[in-house]
Formats: sequence, structure tokens, C-alpha cells
Amino acid sequence: CGEEEYIKDQALLRLEEKILDESFRDLNYQVMDGSEISANDIINACETFPFMSDRRLVLVKDYALFKAGGRRPANEEDEIERMIHYLPKIPPTTCLLFFSRGEVDKRKSVVKAVKKNGKVIEFNMLDDRELINWVANTCKRYGKQIKPSEVQYLLSLAGKKLEEVHNEILKLVDYTGNKNRIERNDIDKVVTRSLEHTIFQLVDTLGAREAHRGIRMLHQMLTDGEPPLLILSMIGRQFRILLQAKLLHEKGYSNKAIGEKMGIPSFVVTKSIRQSGNFTNQQLQEALKMCLETDQKIKTGEMKDRLAIEMLILKIAG
Repeated sequence: CGEEEYIKDQALLRLEEKILDESFRDLNYQVMDGSEISANDIINACETFPFMSDRRLVLVKDYALFKAGGRRPANEEDEIERMIHYLPKIPPTTCLLFFSRGEVDKRKSVVKAVKKNGKVIEFNMLDDRELINWVANTCKRYGKQIKPSEVQYLLSLAGKKLEEVHNEILKLVDYTGNKNRIERNDIDKVVTRSLEHTIFQLVDTLGAREAHRGIRMLHQMLTDGEPPLLILSMIGRQFRILLQAKLLHEKGYSNKAIGEKMGIPSFVVTKSIRQSGNFTNQQLQEALKMCLETDQKIKTGEMKDRLAIEMLILKIAG
């Protein structure tokens, strides 16, 4: 469970490699949809003997009984009791793995029973140090070195979704060829800018009161296929980050403490505090209000999405 899906997927691949004999993989690997199965379905799968191997793997994806809310079985309490009763009895020839996207409800008795009889591994979002180390180690696996400052620069452009960052690293590895080190000019030439980075640049133009440049950036994002409402929500998100970071900074919080409170990397905090200097607190609050009003105008059909966001940019750049 946990929010970091890419590392979770990689861990699953390694577990599959460790447990399953490739020659009999399909015969000893059962994947089940946890939203549609009963406890008896899981028990029957676990009680099946492996074929020509020491162990078999039973993978239950997004088990409904681990989540709060959602569709519930009519006999939920019986299902929970059946699973809790069975977990200590799983045969040594079976590895039962519950794989959950996002978080699970740790208060549930069935989750506590899994923890008691096995292990609950959480894949949380990486903090600053872990993120930088992950990028550096990934580059190292491909025979490349990269300075921490260049890692931060790469992340500022590509975002912090690990799958997307990994794809950019592969591009850099291919582009740099026999070079041992990835440098900033390589990053500039190869890395695709994330939507977050483009929005940050757009807000920079608004702070500089360069409305026409901001309109051109909006048109480019629309040409690239970004949905208008997503662009609008990201503009609102950026102004929210600026306002929160600015207020916390004014109260004397360090960049690291601000990052921990807001759940964003400290290098993003540093950039945001710098950018927030282009606006007063009142201007940031008004920009947020205008974003909400623009969203309402689009959703009620009062204005077309493209025109509404253009008008928003003109108003904020004022």
C-alpha cells in the first residue's frame, strides 16, 4: 500500500522474479480482482498446490475489505472473520500478496490480521534526500554520474513522478552515449518539461506582468493537448502553494519545515518563495479567488474554457 506507485510496481516485479520459476510461471501465478472476489475464492486459490515448483504466488489486487467506503459485500462481517481465521493457516507453498493502489484503512481488523501474520509494506512518497538518492542511484545503474544540483534541476523540469523521471533518465542515458556524466546542458536538450514546470513558468510571467507571453504559453499547452480545466486547476494549485509558502515563510518556518508541512520538496519551496515575492499576499488571495470564479464560469457554460483562462491571465497580469 502507499502513494508511491512506481516503486510499488517495481517491487512487485522483483517479488515475481524471486518466487516464480519462469518455466512454470503461468501455472503458479494467480492474479485476482479484489473488488469482485470472496474470502472463499482467496482460500481456494491459496490451497492449490504449486505445479513443478516449491511455491505459487496468489496476488489479490485492491481488496475491497481493506478500503474505507466503496462497494461493500452484503456479508462483510462474515467475509472479514473468514479471512482473519484463515490467514494463520496459509500453507508454506503459497505466497499470498495483497497489492493495493493508494492507502488502506489500517484501523480495519483484517488489515491488522495481515500485519500480525505477515508484513504490511508501505510505499510512501520519497522525501527530498530519498528522491535525490533515487535519481543518482538510477543513473549509476546505467553507468552515469550526476551531481545533486543537476538532480534537483532535472526534478524541477520533469516533476517528481518516478515513472516519468525514470523515462527522462533513459532518454539522458541514450543521449549522452559514452559520456560518464550527465550535465545541465544535456538535461536542457533532452528532458521534456512537465506540466507543473510549465505552469510555474506561466505564473512567473504573470508576476512579471507579461500577459501576452502568458497567453502564448497557454496556447502552446492547449496545442500540446493539455485539457483546459487541468491547466486551470494547476494554475490555482500553484497560487495556493505560493500563498501557503509565503505565509509560513513570514512566520519564520525554514524551507525544510515548510516542505514537510505542505508535502512538497524543499527545492520546490525555495522556488515558490522566490516566485511569491512577485505578489503581495492580497494579490495571491485574489488570484485564487479568480481561479475559482473562472472554474465556475466554465462549468456553468457562462464562458468557453479557452477564453475564460485567457481572461484570467489578463486579469492576474493586470
